[in-house]
Order: sequence, then C-alpha cells, then structure tokens
Amino acid sequence: MFRKISALIAITLIVIPAGAGQQQTSPAPQTVLIRKNMVLKLSLMKSLDPVTAHVGDDVPLLLMRPLVVGSVTVLHLGEVMHGQITKVKRPGRNCRSGQVQWKVSRITFPDSTTARATIWFFSPHPDIYVPETFTEKDKGNLDNPAAWIMLSPVIIAAAIFSIGGKNMCSSDDIRNHPPSSSIVAVRISEDHRVRYY
Repeated sequence: MFRKISALIAITLIVIPAGAGQQQTSPAPQTVLIRKNMVLKLSLMKSLDPVTAHVGDDVPLLLMRPLVVGSVTVLHLGEVMHGQITKVKRPGRNCRSGQVQWKVSRITFPDSTTARATIWFFSPHPDIYVPETFTEKDKGNLDNPAAWIMLSPVIIAAAIFSIGGKNMCSSDDIRNHPPSSSIVAVRISEDHRVRYY
C-alpha cells in the first residue's frame, strides 16, 4: 500500500511541474504612426435633408480607400466612419434657406483609440481624385474642382440646401445638395499611434 501511494505522489510531482510551466502567450502589440494630414477618402452613405435632419444625428461615411501605413493596413476598405449633425435650419417658403451643418471631429481606429480629424472638402462626383496627404499648398486651394464647398476646420457647414416646403421641392429648386455617395475628404489633424497585433 505504501509503495502505491509513493508511486502516485511521484507521478503527480512529475506531471504537475510539466503542466505548470506551459502558459499561453499572446504576441506583443506593435504600433504604427498615423501622420498628421493623412487624408481619408470617404463616401456619404445618406443625403442630408434639412426637412428631416436633427442636431446630433449620425452621419455615416463609408471608407473608399484603405488607410495603409508601410505594410500595415490600419483601416480597411468598406469600414464605416461617423460624423454628426451640429445645426439644422428648416427650409422656408419657396424652397429656400434650408441648411444642415455637420462635422467629422474624430476617427476611431481598431484599437479603440481616436484621433482628431476635420473635413477638407467634399464633391458629388464619386470618381473625384482625393490626395493621400494634405499639404500646406492645399490650404485655401479653391482651384480643385472637387472643392465645390471648402470647409471650416472647426464646425463644417457641409451642406446648404435650397429645399423648402413641408415635404419636398422639385429637383430644379435644389442647390448644393450632396447626394448619398458624395465623396468626403477627411484629414487627420494630429500624429497618432495605433496598436496592432
């Protein structure tokens, strides 16, 4: 009996240390630097209508070009970013003076960190060229055909509508109406590090 107990204790002492030393190790996170003035090419997923819009409404934007830094894809094609409506002026008589203001103030990355951002310009043309980087010479550049509205970096009047009445006006009465699928160029406003595995 004593020999059996001694044998069991010996086996246990051999097995436990072998198992105790084995631990699951996850790879250490690495970081990539998102440079200030990198530009995201986004597409407006819905039109902004001053008849139905409300302050605080979400403005969903579809990423049309992946954000790649070196060999790392930080944001993938088709990811959804978000803006927010900040002011709405209801249309008046004769389909005039309706206005929606909105902004993109932060971009969220896969590691849940965020970076400050601002809208550079938008265009109703889905195939418009959007540079990957914003440079000093781009400041105040009104020659770009895409920039049919250039936007303030703080609060962006992204759409001024001449839509009025209770419901809708004819298409002839619409001015500067950005339809869904309009391209929005958003630039990163600060250097930001993103963790990835």
